[in-house]
Amino acid sequence: MVLEIRVMQINKIMLQSIMMGIFLSVLQEISLQKIVKG
Repeated sequence: MVLEIRVMQINKIMLQSIMMGIFLSVLQEISLQKIVKG
């Protein structure tokens, strides 16, 4: 039971970090395009 909770927490953290990585790379893409078009 305790193990299941821990696995769920780890999955949540992994999901959040993946989402954060995607978000940051999208932001970089947008700022790069603005600089190029600028």
